Amino acid sequence: TLADGEQLFKQGADCTGLYVLVDGTVEETVVEQGMTGGGVKLRTWAMGDSAGEEGLFGDKKWKSTAVSKSRCVLLNLQRNLFQNAMESSTGLKTALTEGYSLIQQMWSPKNLALIWPFVGLDTGYLEQIRGVVDIEVAE
Repeated sequence: TLADGEQLFKQGADCTGLYVLVDGTVEETVVEQGMTGGGVKLRTWAMGDSAGEEGLFGDKKWKSTAVSKSRCVLLNLQRNLFQNAMESSTGLKTALTEGYSLIQQMWSPKNLALIWPFVGLDTGYLEQIRGVVDIEVAE
């Protein structure tokens, strides 16, 4: 549970697991090199939104900062618990590793630029998050 205004994670810190929003509102921002101020708003989380999947599979750093904008209830799956579960089941490990690989391919810069217009968001938002997800915007 987070109180209003409490930080969930900070850009550059170790990403040690997955967070899923159950209730409340979280705002995610990113500060690009040389930028001053509070950063660029990436998204406002709604119920069911998540972050940190990549942290389950290895040592990663947060690419953004998330702060609660109301009282929030979140689920948290820590990397060590996730990796222990994967090590105890070869089938689970294979399925999750292959699934994660497919998701990464789907969200590659090329594929993201192709599907972006169909999810109802404009390229202005895509420009804002370019540094975070390493994408190119084609007009």
